[in-house]
Amino acid sequence: MGRKIPKNKVINQEPSFTDLTTVNQVIDTNNINLIAIRRGKVRELFRMGFEISQMVLVLGNGITINNKKIKIPSSEQVIRSDLDYIKQEDAAITVDFSEKRAEVIDKLNFLYNRAMTEYINAKGPVKNSFLNTALSILNKIADIEGVNSAE
Repeated sequence: MGRKIPKNKVINQEPSFTDLTTVNQVIDTNNINLIAIRRGKVRELFRMGFEISQMVLVLGNGITINNKKIKIPSSEQVIRSDLDYIKQEDAAITVDFSEKRAEVIDKLNFLYNRAMTEYINAKGPVKNSFLNTALSILNKIADIEGVNSAE
């Protein structure tokens, strides 16, 4: 026997925007953890691709919170230690790669099937672009699956 799935009555209802409220984040700038603010800014700048020397210059200008500029002492050595801390923190997070891999392959299979459908239905010079797209998607799938391409 199959399992009965309960019907969700919320799906057919449209959201009411009057229920949503936004609350501004109020931070007491006199009682603030400068290390946490600095690490958050270093994490943001690191993900944006800034070098350590550039981070020192950006942090040297200060950080604006609630229209008040806060000076945060920083040097290259401090930022290096912050980056080490951030990298160790990121390494501690476990990621289920097999699940991510399955999601990516599923999306690529959908895109491949869509490109092939468009190729079959297309006419004229556009037809080749869909075939090239399908071929490049197929190459990506082969790379992820670990199959050597026939080139």
